[in-house]
Amino acid sequence: EVDATLVEREKPDAIIISPGSKWVVPDIPGKDRKNVVTTGQLKSQSKTLLKYMGPKVMSFLTKFFLPVGQKIIILGGDLKGAESAEFFIKRGKEVVILEEGEQLWSGMNLHLQLKWSPWVAARNVPIYTGVTYQEITDTGVRIRTKEGEEKLIEGDTVMIIEKDRKNDSLYKALVGRAPEVYLIGDGKNDANAWFDGAVHQGARAALKL
Repeated sequence: EVDATLVEREKPDAIIISPGSKWVVPDIPGKDRKNVVTTGQLKSQSKTLLKYMGPKVMSFLTKFFLPVGQKIIILGGDLKGAESAEFFIKRGKEVVILEEGEQLWSGMNLHLQLKWSPWVAARNVPIYTGVTYQEITDTGVRIRTKEGEEKLIEGDTVMIIEKDRKNDSLYKALVGRAPEVYLIGDGKNDANAWFDGAVHQGARAALKL
């Protein structure tokens, strides 16, 4: 494990840190109900299965069984929400996407957006932006639309896309302990951190060395 003690001992000329972001579950009434899953929970479950089965076997098995209902309400319209929606749709599930902001697919580069937007539109996926999450119930999610209408979006399973938060504590602890210290990736929690941004940040840091 990398920490200040290790750095003091090894005395590197430079450090590039890519810790990933912190995932935080939004505080939504009803988030602890039995019909709710989070991205973190599914990631933890899949990590264990991948260890024993491998990606090919797991991909095959998920076409027949998933720990979710037939209709899934996804709370979050960013890149992780889009990836989750695509995964479930390809396995025969119905999906509804709810997003608090007006912007969809944050974290997705333009090339992916140009492919994803027509793909999801062709499948008539209901998408609501500018909503307020009022409560998760046993039968779905109660929201207020941006027009001010209160309505219940019904579904079998509610999937909460966890929010990314800055994760720079290790970076701050190591600054000054090596001549050059760089933080890259979504641990910075900036608009360009995912995928292309992280790759470019890493390349730029490497070129400075």
